Amino acid sequence: MTAGLGKPVLTQGPLAWLGGDVIALALAGLVLVALLRWWQARAFAGPVSSPVKLANEWLWVLALALLAGALVRLTGLDFKGLSHTEAYIPGLDLPPGISEPPPRHEFWPTLVWHFHKEPHPLGYYMAMWAWTQAFGASIISIRLPEALAGIASILVIYRVGQLSYNARTGAAAAALLALHGFHVFWSQMARMYVPGALLGLVAVALLLEMLRSKGVRPGLEAAFVAVCVAGVWTVEFFWPLLGMFILWAVLANHRGGARRMGELLAFTIIVALPGIAPSVMLGGDGYGQPATLEFLRTWFSFGFLFDPGAYREVVLVLPLAFKLAVLGLALLLLMRGLTVPANPRRLPDIAPSSRLPLLCAAALSSLMIAGMAMIAYQRVRSLSGAALLPWLALLLPWLIANLRGWLMRVPGVPWLLHHLSNQTALVPLLALLPTLLLWAVSLVVPVTVPRAFSMFVPYLLLVIAAGVVASFKRRSTGLLLAAGLALMFGYSSYLLRQIPNSPRDYRGLAQGVMAQLQPGDLIFVPYRHWAYTPSFFYLPHERLVASDYTGAVKAHPMARIWVLQLGRVRYTPVPPTPEMAAALAGYVRAGSVDRQAAAAVLYLPPPLTLPLPAKP
Repeated sequence: MTAGLGKPVLTQGPLAWLGGDVIALALAGLVLVALLRWWQARAFAGPVSSPVKLANEWLWVLALALLAGALVRLTGLDFKGLSHTEAYIPGLDLPPGISEPPPRHEFWPTLVWHFHKEPHPLGYYMAMWAWTQAFGASIISIRLPEALAGIASILVIYRVGQLSYNARTGAAAAALLALHGFHVFWSQMARMYVPGALLGLVAVALLLEMLRSKGVRPGLEAAFVAVCVAGVWTVEFFWPLLGMFILWAVLANHRGGARRMGELLAFTIIVALPGIAPSVMLGGDGYGQPATLEFLRTWFSFGFLFDPGAYREVVLVLPLAFKLAVLGLALLLLMRGLTVPANPRRLPDIAPSSRLPLLCAAALSSLMIAGMAMIAYQRVRSLSGAALLPWLALLLPWLIANLRGWLMRVPGVPWLLHHLSNQTALVPLLALLPTLLLWAVSLVVPVTVPRAFSMFVPYLLLVIAAGVVASFKRRSTGLLLAAGLALMFGYSSYLLRQIPNSPRDYRGLAQGVMAQLQPGDLIFVPYRHWAYTPSFFYLPHERLVASDYTGAVKAHPMARIWVLQLGRVRYTPVPPTPEMAAALAGYVRAGSVDRQAAAAVLYLPPPLTLPLPAKP
């Protein structure tokens, strides 16, 4: 677990995490199954032996996957306390002038603060501001959008699998994602990773839908652009996904004339480019990890199946033999899946459209980035240079239309592309190449943060699902494999639900203090320190003192003083600060509340520590 002050957080029993909503969710699941059954009866018709009928049968697997996925994501949303990263959600009740981040309840203060201070894309935070305005900012309400996004991902991954392979593969991938411990863990955290991964899946599904038709689909193209722009404003690793779209378009352009796809991708990137402003201005959060073989092991083990990918101090210890067995099984299924043909392999040859929309979009995007540079007070030069990127993106249609032809002139490339035709289809490409490239980049600039790679976990699971379905040649073997995977994935979901979402137990610390808090007690905390802010969510704001500690002691000479003290994790200093120590001169330590990597020390004023007079 974690090291620090106090004991680790105790986990609940094997079934306690299911909460009290199991019956309601089970009934909802039965209704869902009934609706899917009605839908398949209305939407599909054909002979019993037809492929459509076969696809209908796999809808039952999808229904069960949705039910299981909803069950593990919607129950126990408040099982874990608030983490310091979740404290950045707008709308939380935080003390003004003390906390970092500050409370953000109004639109413009929220927008300005996140634009200038938050290195992550601000689209997610503005969406959460709207959500908390409508539904409040409790622990459950701020985590509910992520849980719903996780459930929706199960349905979308089915569609992507159906379009890339077949209905059986889509249903198998949906079942794997439903109980995937890493995905469940982040579906219950108020962070942008699962919503960003959902937007990526929707973008891939829309792209595959467009390629099914030989003509132009303006509605699907507009939806694709909108989803990609939303994804860029939600999570940083949406950019590698767009990069893979470009590479795939180059490799899939067999005729050398598919400029329409190049124009669509260029327009999408041009419109989305203002979304890079926060990352360019503030340079990321600085918590990237260097490339290691351990990272690759956990990635290829079904996409961090038993790794929470949260913080370096929060780990799950498993036997080496078990980890190697999981890795071996995953690699076998992955290699089998890579041999399964995935569609589509070629771009339709559609006539290009007018370049005027591209030129207008480039001008507006460049002006927007330049405007952001004028009001930014950090990294102004870098952001000004980014204003040139929309004009460079105008070269993409020409590049996509011609690069494959140039590559085919290089000796050995035609043979290589021919033998890698399965691996260079869209889904297999997304399953392997982004992660491997980013891992290679981390050899120089550390960016391997597991939670950010949730963008690519669904595509790895899709290829593995293709391998699972291809292994169903014998019914007994297939059933045994399915049962083993169900147990393994269900076990991962159970284990990671017990793992803390933070190195420090803020809620447990606050509850321990509140149980002993007396009228008049004061709580000393550092001034605007991000590591302490989550505890403020649980503590009475009027008791918190973050400055002029000596003045507070003089104004309340009989008050008991609690000093919050955090463990030495992640560069965090251990209070009391010199100012606190000076104010508490003469006070006597009378006890403490110890929790995981956190403590609250109680100090009594000198008069309360004098010995009682002897009895006559």
